[in-house]
Amino acid sequence: MSTALVVAADKRGDTYRGRVVDQLCAIKGRGADGVDLKTSPQNHTVGCALMPPCIASGYCIYVDKGDGSFDFYKLDKTESDLALNILKNETKTDHIQLEVTGVLKGDTIQVKTLKEI
Repeated sequence: MSTALVVAADKRGDTYRGRVVDQLCAIKGRGADGVDLKTSPQNHTVGCALMPPCIASGYCIYVDKGDGSFDFYKLDKTESDLALNILKNETKTDHIQLEVTGVLKGDTIQVKTLKEI
């Protein structure tokens, strides 16, 4: 399934589909689990994303640019908490994908809706 950016023109903002990753690992470009996030963010593990320093950093989504590379967009504090709840209740160990609708301000999405897909 493609994680390419999907743009929806409505009052809620744009829609982004991507892999959830903690911001600490995203900034480093490599997860504590050894995953190279520049090429394989889908392999970032839930266990890594639930490590205390990773939780404290907040979350973001990696969005496939359609050419094999990815951009990551931070989620604000409230939506990071929602992403954390998704991760805590997840039965899969990796390949966690979110659909986020909101307005991009700099590198952070001001989220209107967030759900696992």
